This record gives sequence, structure tokens and C-alpha cells, in this order.
Amino acid sequence: MLELHPLFPQAFGYASAPELITPELVEAAKGMERSPNTHNQVSANNRIFADPGSYLSTRQAGLLDFILPKLQEYYTQALGVNFAMGKSAQITQSWLTYSHKGEKMHGHKHPNSLVSGVFYIHAVEGVDNIVFTKDHSYQHFDWYPEPTSEYSGTEYIIPVKSGDLLLFKSDVHHHFNEVQHDDERISLAFNSWLQGEVGDEAGLTQLKISVL
Repeated sequence: MLELHPLFPQAFGYASAPELITPELVEAAKGMERSPNTHNQVSANNRIFADPGSYLSTRQAGLLDFILPKLQEYYTQALGVNFAMGKSAQITQSWLTYSHKGEKMHGHKHPNSLVSGVFYIHAVEGVDNIVFTKDHSYQHFDWYPEPTSEYSGTEYIIPVKSGDLLLFKSDVHHHFNEVQHDDERISLAFNSWLQGEVGDEAGLTQLKISVL
């Protein structure tokens, strides 16, 4: 019997806080100015968590108090970051995505970010999802693996619902297909980077990072 063991696996992080989905939160998200995206809409404000005038950034909303500890946990558990010496995980840009029935999100990655995340303000359980793909480049040869497994699979479909938080490495390709329901799908996405001192001065690898 051949044994298979993981070799340099990747992970996505999951947590859920449905209690944060209040009428005030949903109203604030729906009321923001919007801009066109490729197949849907995004908020004109792309630094929501840095905007003191946005309800979504307030202690009352509770989003940052929920997300930031989980983000640091992901850096530690999935990437092995030691948060000694004053290092911290900092959210850089953050924005809302709005999608109606028949709209979708094009496939993409998040450059200039280490870990990205998405918090679902309104997503329909059992219907909505996000799709992660292993390799989106052209393949000269493909044998279409069957059956697929955690080793041979090239696509993961993750069900999502209101209050869910997903965290993942920013270089992972992802998208979602056309919305199949009549509700407006609303999600809050963000990028992040490490701030502080990394590396070793004696080893000539020291780097001091300050995130704007």
C-alpha cells in the first residue's frame, strides 16, 4: 500500500462571525459610492478600513476586531511568521464588491500583497462560493486527472455565506461564477503586508518595513 504525504502544502484560513451582520452594517455597505468593475461593481473607496468616516472601520461595526487577530493567526500558522520584535500584519487596501444576478468576478490574483482576505457581508448559503485554481497558465499537455484529490486537483470550490471570512496567499488565482440568486452579493476584500523588522543584521538579511 503506497502512502501519500503532503509536501509543502498551502492553506486557506476560515472563520465565521454571523453576529457581525447587522442591519447597520448592511446599510452602510450598500450606501457606499460605487465604480464599475470588469463584470460587477466595486466601492469607489478602496481604503475602507483606513477611513475613519466609514462605519465599516468603527469599533461598533466590529470588523477589524474580528479580522485582524485572524489575519495574524494566518501569518503565524500558515506562513510561519514570528510576531516578535514589533512585527505586525497590516491591512493595506480594502474595498467592497457588489454583484447582482448574472454578474461574476473575473479570475485574478493580488499583486503587492502577501495575504489577502474576503469577508462576506451578504452571501446566500448553499448557493454562493469562491473558486480557487491551482494553475491558470497555458498547459501544453493535460491528462485531465480523474478522480481528483488534494494532490491532483486543480480547482477548489469553497461554499460561502454571510459572516464568513476567508484568508489566503495573495498569489492564488481565484474567481466566482455568475450569481444565481436575486439577492445582491456583497463582500469586503482586503490585502495585507508585514510591518516591522525581518531578517538578521549579522546575516546581512535585515529589512525594516513600514506600511503606508
